[in-house]
Amino acid sequence: MDAPAVGRPDRSDNLVHDAVRVLMRVSEGLGLQWSDVDLDRGTLQVRRAVQRFGGSASARRPLLAERKRLLRALGEAQAADDRETAMSLQIELKRVREALKPIKTAVQVVEPKSTRSRRTIALPAIVVKALNRCRVRQLEARMAAGKRWQDSGFVSPRRPVPCSIREI
Repeated sequence: MDAPAVGRPDRSDNLVHDAVRVLMRVSEGLGLQWSDVDLDRGTLQVRRAVQRFGGSASARRPLLAERKRLLRALGEAQAADDRETAMSLQIELKRVREALKPIKTAVQVVEPKSTRSRRTIALPAIVVKALNRCRVRQLEARMAAGKRWQDSGFVSPRRPVPCSIREI
């Protein structure tokens, strides 16, 4: 069976996502780098986590919902070729984006909070196989991107690499 096209998720994406959810905290999974994974030994080391800080969640939530609604409506207006409505929605969207700026959160890579959190995890064979496929597909995406590729070393760089751990 051929490997799926670069950028297209397959069942191994879900397997990696689910395995990381079971084996690690979400923040640790998002902080996982390829240098932490030993596919030959079937282990990974928890060395860092991703942490969100700043901003006010209660102030951000309604603005994010409004942005989502506006983006959906804008897509519909553009599909219907309703330029007047699309223009007014773009103005509203700009207003919402400006309102979000002062309450925006930041994401930071941090060390695990406790010594006990720094650990080595043995991986089931099926997870090793799925991670191998992820690594190959990520390398294919890297080759396709050429000089545009910005390597972060993360197992799940957020976009547009296949096998990303989806936000939960």
